[in-house]
Amino acid sequence: DDQGGGSLGNLSSLRREDSGAERSLLWSPTEGLEGAAQSLGPSAQGGLSVEANPASSQGNAAALRRRQAASERNKRWTQSLKETEEKIEELRKLRIPEVEQALLSGEEAYTSRRETANLSRRQHSHIRDTESGIVLPVTLEEKAAYRTRDEDLEFKFYYMEITKAFKDRWGTMLDLQTGENRTRLLNSTCTPPAQLDCGALQWVVISEFDKMDRDNNGIVTMKEYEGVYPPQQQAIKNGFVPGMDFTQAAGVDSVLQFAEWDKYFGLALDILEASVKDPLARTFWTVCGVEKYGTLMPPDGNLSNTANDTWIPIRDVDQLEDGRFRFVIKGFNDEDNNLYLINVLVRNRATGEVAAYHFHTVQRRTPVYSPPEVGGPEIGLIVGVSVGIGVVVVVVAVAVAFTRNKKMRPRLRIRKK
Repeated sequence: DDQGGGSLGNLSSLRREDSGAERSLLWSPTEGLEGAAQSLGPSAQGGLSVEANPASSQGNAAALRRRQAASERNKRWTQSLKETEEKIEELRKLRIPEVEQALLSGEEAYTSRRETANLSRRQHSHIRDTESGIVLPVTLEEKAAYRTRDEDLEFKFYYMEITKAFKDRWGTMLDLQTGENRTRLLNSTCTPPAQLDCGALQWVVISEFDKMDRDNNGIVTMKEYEGVYPPQQQAIKNGFVPGMDFTQAAGVDSVLQFAEWDKYFGLALDILEASVKDPLARTFWTVCGVEKYGTLMPPDGNLSNTANDTWIPIRDVDQLEDGRFRFVIKGFNDEDNNLYLINVLVRNRATGEVAAYHFHTVQRRTPVYSPPEVGGPEIGLIVGVSVGIGVVVVVVAVAVAFTRNKKMRPRLRIRKK
């Protein structure tokens, strides 16, 4: 299902800690299977933690639009089916032999498919009792109705680095600490129109405003706005947060300033999410996608160790008092504002079913720079310079000591009479 899984609806609350390179992944064992939105926040140990929290308002708005679109599609399909049935009934009244034979064949095919479906539901499967190991025969319907327990679950942890792809799409930003250009941050406040230190979310807002401002005068009129968001599309997508439109945002001046656009623009997160969750580039929100594109983490979370292709039982994962579980990750390279996707596969040992959680997007705000390795001629140069400095210091110290400690010699003066 390419519509499920990860979301960036939490980027507005994404926080990164500057100290240490340790990340803590926190999640509820069954909540992720039910499509819970995730958000990132600092852990108690000072690393990054991923917590199951409500999605941001922008994420909720995107989900609401998707539900509304699905509801509209269902209404259209229902109406189309009703019209088809009415036309079939009209044809049936004509009593045309060829039509009656075609309708009969269709009904027989439908009945056959329905009986096959009912048979598959009655077929037997099994459930393994996780405590005793006994295999219990059940029907597929009973297996589907099995209520998952925490003790039935076991996990695998995967990560995927997307730094290069993200940099190719969103470019670089100026690191004010080093003066160098590095991968753009997901979220970094800045002062428009300068975009050197803007995060990707802020850059989206600025770019979308510039797209409407055709005459580059710093304001957007209704005509310029409708050039990007035509009136016939505004019922579905008008660019603003739910409940807001151009007239309300523009106010009495009837022109849109950037401050109002920055405050009420509601699609920045959707645009950024579409670039990360691009099915043509990667699939990291399904079981197959995680296994194909992801890198399996070692059971201890230390990426410098070898990963074993084994499931981690729930008893071996650190559990918090509130019921969530913590998995500590160490060893990420953070030299270039590196961007990683993290996801968890969970398997029900009783039924054998495997599911993927929502993936998480992780990026450190302040890079961790490693000093370059020095060896060979560089070490000789440093040693030579150090010895030279030492010799100079010693010579100067000896000269000073000699000058201070030498005795005054008697002087002979000759006077002329």
